[in-house]
Amino acid sequence: MQNNLALKSFFMGGFECADHINRSGERINLQKETLHHTKVLEDYKALKKLGISVAREGVCWSAVEIAPYKYDFSELKSFIKAAEYLDIQIIWDLCHFGYPDGLFPTHPNFTARFMSFCERFTMFYYENCAVEPWIVPINEISFLSWHSGDMRGTVPFAVNSGWDIKYHLCKAAILGIKAIKAILSDAVILAVEPLVKVHSTNVNSDIMEVERINNFQFQAMDIILGRECPELGGEEGLIDMLGFNYYYNNQWTQNNEILPWPNFDTRMTLLSELLLSAQ
Repeated sequence: MQNNLALKSFFMGGFECADHINRSGERINLQKETLHHTKVLEDYKALKKLGISVAREGVCWSAVEIAPYKYDFSELKSFIKAAEYLDIQIIWDLCHFGYPDGLFPTHPNFTARFMSFCERFTMFYYENCAVEPWIVPINEISFLSWHSGDMRGTVPFAVNSGWDIKYHLCKAAILGIKAIKAILSDAVILAVEPLVKVHSTNVNSDIMEVERINNFQFQAMDIILGRECPELGGEEGLIDMLGFNYYYNNQWTQNNEILPWPNFDTRMTLLSELLLSAQ
């Protein structure tokens, strides 16, 4: 674990950075669609006016890997310079739902490509920045596994494959983290997942089954920490900080009834209780 895990502000800004292929088969890059990549200094100044000194940024793997194992991180220099100028702490999101063309988690070269990407980014960062990096290797593994492996939401547009996708994403994340730490041992690694709650439909519901379903959201973290699937090489020390995203539609019943928000439903579990369930 790291000695210094302090964030520079209580609130943080998050700039959209998904770069996946959507259901229409089109590559999107929200960083470029919002023009954030050209207005990073302006955007950071807006954060500082609000008293915010932390920003989540995406590296956009599909954009920086210009050919297999060949990278161009030069566009990130403007982010680093702006952050240094305004004292902004960046949390780097290496994989936010998107992969380079032709690549997907169960591809035989996926893990090797991701490890290489992690290594080269870490070397680039070391050469261009003096402070320790804060890194999310793969964003929301649980959601991405379900979305791409069960709902055909993005590559590989599969069904009944959520566990297989999750297993391989965790494998890549574990080896990617180890590659990062081998170069910069003081890098701060974060694991981020959506915080959700599935509620029993009625008093006759199988409580153990509901609990099992709810524990799926912590499975990727447990694998990386070596608590599940130990053959993948997970270890307790690989993650320095856990992060949880809270969405408006994060609670539903077993029969897929979304609990209403913002009109508070008495069945909804409070955020504080959801966070305690992650212990």
